Amino acid sequence: MRIWVLLISLLLLVAPANAQPTSWTVSFTGRSTTLSTTARRTIRQAADTQRRTRAPVDVRGSPDGSDLTRRRTQTVATELQRNGVPRSAVNVQDDFGRSSNRQPPNSWVRISIQTPFRNRVR
Repeated sequence: MRIWVLLISLLLLVAPANAQPTSWTVSFTGRSTTLSTTARRTIRQAADTQRRTRAPVDVRGSPDGSDLTRRRTQTVATELQRNGVPRSAVNVQDDFGRSSNRQPPNSWVRISIQTPFRNRVR
């Protein structure tokens, strides 16, 4: 047990204190697919991290399966590409969680970068 505590403590010491996030949320207002200044800044941060790490990027729409969510997810993926992320690095997941019951579309899209611990940005 003490060995595990020691190992976990060492890992926490090795982890950079100023590591960049590897997950971002882009929010939309109303039924819009237009990116706000804040959303563009968030996507730019994710793109900068991806370009430094060269890690794959997952872009996930909220799990309501609506056409609006699909369009928002595509908007975020397109903006990532405009910010220098190669199309081959972007994995768009916009159809998960589809159900037969109609729910109002949620107003977020999640960007995740699959950065292994050893490749974290410092």
